Amino acid sequence: MDPIKCFQECRSGVVQIFLERDHQKIGSGSGFLVSGGIITNSHVIRATDFDAIAIRFDESDAADQNSYIRVIINDVIATESLENERDYAFLKMEEPEFNGRHLFTFSEKETVKVGQMIAFMGYPFGMYNLTCHTGYISSIYEKNDVLVYQIDGSVNGGNSGGPLISLDSGNLIGIVTRAQTGLIEEQFNNLYETS
Repeated sequence: MDPIKCFQECRSGVVQIFLERDHQKIGSGSGFLVSGGIITNSHVIRATDFDAIAIRFDESDAADQNSYIRVIINDVIATESLENERDYAFLKMEEPEFNGRHLFTFSEKETVKVGQMIAFMGYPFGMYNLTCHTGYISSIYEKNDVLVYQIDGSVNGGNSGGPLISLDSGNLIGIVTRAQTGLIEEQFNNLYETS
């Protein structure tokens, strides 16, 4: 599948998740729509002390780009793993705003191989516009009984919880978690200042 076609077909099902305390944004991540709700990472919704989450879609062409769906977190968590195990969470939500949007489904028949081209979408650095990155599967291994796809794409803070899509088939093959290596912005700035 062409990355442009992938983005156009899937973008309506990718959400930005904001953590809020007293209606102030204190953290963010990504997620995606599935039947009955939203999939994201456990570490996205457990990152800090907050009292609600706000869900927002990329509506770059809409008149009101600041419309959110606000929910109290304990009312919507259907299931989740520990952050250091599988790192996923399912938020059970069926909002009218989800109607007509792309719903992702995991492909159980997908054979993922090293060198395969992938795409992933999300909201890095708390940006309000949805981004789409491409890359390749650079390694496949198991860690704590979880199949891990290491990719060479540019995963940044805020991409966590977004969909990982095979460009060979257009199927959802995983959830973006976090960078394992490399420098995050703060580390890079510290390195730059001390040199």
